[in-house]
Amino acid sequence: MPGCQGMDVRVRAALAGVAMLGVASCATVTTPPARTTPAAPIPVATRHEPAPIERIVGTSYVFSRGRDCVRRSKWWARNTQTCAADERMLVILTPQGAVETRPATEAAARGRYPGELVHQWRTCPFAADPALDARPDLFARYEDPDVGVCYLYRPTDGEALARLFRRARLGTLDVLHPILADATRQLVLRADAEGIELKVISTVRSHTARKQTVRVRGKDGRARRVTRTVRGPTLHSMGLAVDVNLMHRRDLGSATRAYLDGGPERDAWERVGRIGEELGLLWLGRVKASEIFHFEWRPGLSGMPKGAEKERLRRAQDRGGNPAVWELLRYDPDRPTAFRDLRDAPPDRM
Repeated sequence: MPGCQGMDVRVRAALAGVAMLGVASCATVTTPPARTTPAAPIPVATRHEPAPIERIVGTSYVFSRGRDCVRRSKWWARNTQTCAADERMLVILTPQGAVETRPATEAAARGRYPGELVHQWRTCPFAADPALDARPDLFARYEDPDVGVCYLYRPTDGEALARLFRRARLGTLDVLHPILADATRQLVLRADAEGIELKVISTVRSHTARKQTVRVRGKDGRARRVTRTVRGPTLHSMGLAVDVNLMHRRDLGSATRAYLDGGPERDAWERVGRIGEELGLLWLGRVKASEIFHFEWRPGLSGMPKGAEKERLRRAQDRGGNPAVWELLRYDPDRPTAFRDLRDAPPDRM
């Protein structure tokens, strides 16, 4: 593997597997800064190996992201946003294997946007693109029940990934849904670039016992609220949730207390939460201090599964494990959706 000389053979093997999920092997590429307010500028002209060539000839893709976007849904529902316009840039793939980005003219907004994608450079052909699939170090594949196949422009620092792989326990992400696993790796890498060290502390867990309050009708016919302990599937048990912690914290209790006390650690968690949201994840720390560690990817689901939805997921899990559950989160072209106009035109040959 290029650039991996001297690296532990287990790390090299793990990185090779990670690359299949949309992450770099060991080649170093430049990671653009995470979006803040105001948004980071569009790259003026960036190149990735091999060496420069005299003129650009190749395939040109238009990548977009929303500008001045506002959420229009409740935090627990499908994240739907409206934006003032689309920022755009050209991403050009040459026959020699080079990749160049160029600024492009801003475009009108497309109506409603999925919050999972709104802050990320994306192109959405709604079909597989072999040329983009061949560069997992630069492009991450995305789809969900409402959004056809898209590709996210995510240049990944291979050296940072190798350095953090064991320390941040990134190898434990392989059991998660590939989109959640890739977003979590990006979260750890981008936080590290800003001086915030994270580690993965929990991925897939077995079905969880928890308290649930229900209404039951007694013999006298009157309804009462009763609290019971129930066991059932959770997003963790389905590979759709992950917990992280600050690297120096040994337990959740001390991390929570430090967060509630305010100061630098509260600021760090607020920044980690924003990065996670920009990567399309739901951060529960926004609504509950005891859940600052918890991130989810669950488009198309209504939070903690219940009722008919819970039963559908349970049957899929019993039939084929978590991969069968993940199949339910693939794009469904027959399902009514507000995001059909997200589809992009085919790339141009230059």
